[in-house]
Amino acid sequence: FPFCISRFENSGQSLSESGVFSQTALMTDFGLLCLGTIVALISTVNFLAVTLVAVAVYLLHSVVQVPALKRRSEIDPKTGLYNLEYFDSALKKELVQTSQPHHAINMVMAHLDHLRESNNRYGHLAGDAVIKKIAQILQASAREKDTVARFGGEEFAILMPDLLPEQALVHVEAMRKAIE
Repeated sequence: FPFCISRFENSGQSLSESGVFSQTALMTDFGLLCLGTIVALISTVNFLAVTLVAVAVYLLHSVVQVPALKRRSEIDPKTGLYNLEYFDSALKKELVQTSQPHHAINMVMAHLDHLRESNNRYGHLAGDAVIKKIAQILQASAREKDTVARFGGEEFAILMPDLLPEQALVHVEAMRKAIE
């Protein structure tokens, strides 16, 4: 149960993005079900033998943590957006699909003007608050299939597949106005 909850730590994720129904997750859950059944059967025969199973459960729990750690490595800790490495892999994936007919992709780069001046005047905590708020606005304004990432200190990147450039411009302008 704690394993299932940890998969939804990052709000705004769809089920497909969370990996709940991935082959690894389903196999792990099935393994845990089998292990629980085995523990129940063993405990009826010899209660002390359950300690051996407890060791196996501990090892399995350690293995289960790997996907959660992988997911955390894709997220920028300050903003909760994807980081540059994840964005790069998403871009490569989209570029492969772009080679197919009728598949468009748009990439938007956003730079926060005057953030350094704000940091110098009000302090870095205020600048961090600005970055976090901008990230929230960008994520809330993006479509589900868009990839919003923190590209650098004061830069953001947005991958917008399946839109014509004119349509992407409308979405980007709405994001800009929301930030303004």
